[in-house]
Amino acid sequence: TKKLIDAVATVYDGIEPGKPTALVPMLQRIGALTQGIAENRCLSIRVQGDPCLIPGEQAITAAMVVSELMINAVRHGFPGRENGQIRVGVQSGNAFITITVWDNGRGFSTETVAPNSGMRLLNSVVREKLHGDIHWQSEGEGTGVTVTIPKE
Repeated sequence: TKKLIDAVATVYDGIEPGKPTALVPMLQRIGALTQGIAENRCLSIRVQGDPCLIPGEQAITAAMVVSELMINAVRHGFPGRENGQIRVGVQSGNAFITITVWDNGRGFSTETVAPNSGMRLLNSVVREKLHGDIHWQSEGEGTGVTVTIPKE
């Protein structure tokens, strides 16, 4: 939708290629914008974690990945439910940054995802653009996605 595109563009406007970007505040802005597109549902979206800076180019890609994960949780995780939770955590280690996106929605089977799905696209983006790893976990209720990217 146009509202979603405008929201994501607002986040990208705050990222300057070649300059370090504070990851947690950027993801908090994405969380607030995602909350705005949740419409009439009472979703709790919380982003927290270690303060860290990442290069602007890497920040743009990370923003795209995390926004897609949160938006997918809003769209697919809570059918028929008026409330739910989405949590984003950031851990900054010596060599890697780990971003975890979790929701308490309905979950899905990672085994039955279509080959042209957004999940497969995100896997490629994380590996090719961020040179990182992505791990999906969804058993019964809830979905968790962990993205680990090397510090540059």
